Amino acid sequence: MYHASVPENSPKDLSIIQIQAQDPDAMATEPRLSFRIASGNPQNFFSINPRTGLIMTTARKLDREQQAEHVLEVTVSDGGPSPRHTTVWVVIQVLDVNDNKPVFPEKLYQVRLPERGRKQRGGPIYRVFAYDADQGANAELSYSIVDGNEDGKFYIDPKTGVVSSPKKQFSAGTYDILTVKAMDNGRPQRWATARLHIEWIRRPPPSPVPLVFDEQLYNFTVMETDKVAEIVGVVSAQPQRAMPLWFDITGESSGDREVGRDNG
Repeated sequence: MYHASVPENSPKDLSIIQIQAQDPDAMATEPRLSFRIASGNPQNFFSINPRTGLIMTTARKLDREQQAEHVLEVTVSDGGPSPRHTTVWVVIQVLDVNDNKPVFPEKLYQVRLPERGRKQRGGPIYRVFAYDADQGANAELSYSIVDGNEDGKFYIDPKTGVVSSPKKQFSAGTYDILTVKAMDNGRPQRWATARLHIEWIRRPPPSPVPLVFDEQLYNFTVMETDKVAEIVGVVSAQPQRAMPLWFDITGESSGDREVGRDNG
């Protein structure tokens, strides 16, 4: 079995690997060995030189995000009067290049949060996140606020995308509109932006009746193949009177789960 690798989006006729074969019965006057790809190449991403066994790329562009590995069956035949042949497997890994930019699930995040008084300490406000279809460093993202933060009221964690503020007071009826940028670590670097619209509303008075979830225990199932921002489940609670609710994940969390603050 042969193993080889090739970058995605490689140009035509790029040499990948050469298959070697010998025929002990061969005489100097007999025809040479002949190579062909017998299977594993339905879309013709690869070609093979029938005389030398050199496997090369074709005009079809390889895309790692579509298929990261190709397994080819190569047949080698001799030129005798009763041709004999043998086969060998060739595993070709498609290497990642930075051909995808980060993607925010939403271009505009809108959130309504209760006002913050002077006696309340600052803290997390909202988490924005993006994902990148590439691999390795090409998919490692860092976040920054590029607009709407001229007075330095807000801070974003460059790794998690959590927006917070050390400022203690945000009055009801005011708005903040931030532009958040996600940039990957590939070469060349690619980036995308999204807007975070924060509306500060009046804090509702405390309810005399404790708030209860509609269920005591929620069980949700998630597949490892689920896409980013896929809905896993919804938790809900019914207030005693019409009033806004906010949800948060508390306790242990690795940061790979997110809850909608105003919709559960």
